[in-house]
Amino acid sequence: MQCMPKLIVLSGLLTLASACGTRPESVSRLQASGWYGLDRLQQSTVDAINQACSDPRGAADTGVTFDECRLIIAGSAVRESSWDVNKSCEDWGIPNDPACGLTQSRWADAHAVGLDCNPSEHSPAGYKCNALTGLRNLRCKADGGTSCDRWGGGRSLHVGIRKHLGDNNQGVFDSYRYDMETIYNRQDVWQKFGSSGEHRQWQQILYAPQ
Repeated sequence: MQCMPKLIVLSGLLTLASACGTRPESVSRLQASGWYGLDRLQQSTVDAINQACSDPRGAADTGVTFDECRLIIAGSAVRESSWDVNKSCEDWGIPNDPACGLTQSRWADAHAVGLDCNPSEHSPAGYKCNALTGLRNLRCKADGGTSCDRWGGGRSLHVGIRKHLGDNNQGVFDSYRYDMETIYNRQDVWQKFGSSGEHRQWQQILYAPQ
């Protein structure tokens, strides 16, 4: 079978990659993507994600296993912050409550998903809060889930990603989902988290309702 090239939008850049499933080596050198180098996944990021997923409001409350939880956050965070717990804040139209850190979350986001912590705080507690906020946002925990309803039924991760991206950023949905899937399936990422790899297939976790 002849491989046909395809265009993938990754972190706002157009990248020419193979449609045959081979690793686009240039991508990991240019920007964070699903193929981002494992050396960039720092221990502070691993710790924050582990703590968020083990919290009662983490994996247990969002309908995923501990391992699934960690891979979901890692997949989103590679796009949001290049796995940097101290990623600089960006106002995105709300200068008094900018989006910060690992999952680029705001204080208002944490509040909306039922947390009373500060995701912009530069401390282990703040890093955990940020990861937990991102997870609960993707799992439609904001506003009792009603904010996800306009994006589809079932309040699944698929719906949560669309809701998270919002009206003006749906054009990157396919590449964002692709990068999350790539991280989810990477055995070196599993090993970094000490995961056994015993988790549901990506398509199951993507569409399974809470």
